[in-house]
Amino acid sequence: MTLGGYEKSTGKRSGGIRSIALTSVSDITGVETNNASGICTGISFVENGGFGTYEFMEGEASYTEEISIADGVTEVKHEIQFAIERPDNESAKTISELLKTSREGIVAIVTTNSNVSFLVGYSDKFGTEQPLRLEKAKMSTGSNPANNTTEIITLVSRDDCKSMVYNDSTAV
Repeated sequence: MTLGGYEKSTGKRSGGIRSIALTSVSDITGVETNNASGICTGISFVENGGFGTYEFMEGEASYTEEISIADGVTEVKHEIQFAIERPDNESAKTISELLKTSREGIVAIVTTNSNVSFLVGYSDKFGTEQPLRLEKAKMSTGSNPANNTTEIITLVSRDDCKSMVYNDSTAV
């Protein structure tokens, strides 16, 4: 196999996440991809289905992909982590909803501050068979009045595919 090289792209390279949108795999009826580019170009939903936007504390969200190879087997770990503020009844409802939806699985669109969106928890190879699931939620009150109170949510999926870029005019 001949290697194709890499040419760096132009544009912003700012780190960080601008938005996170989540949906249940059961809400998705179809995903369109451009076969030539491998980019996701659209998602279809059941009636009244769609993405819910999850607001997080400023500077408190990240998306990572980690590729590892062991005994010739490739694994890609996808991890979305974000913090919501003020542990209270509303945040408890959010955690409960994510926990319940994790049984079916979750698909996300993560948009970076550089305006690149990724479809996470879905791949052309596996469809929705390897979705995101709530791995942990950690609540902290802090130890003094100057500390932020937070719920840190971690969603994880594992497969052998990098996330697709999501490019749709309705991207969140």
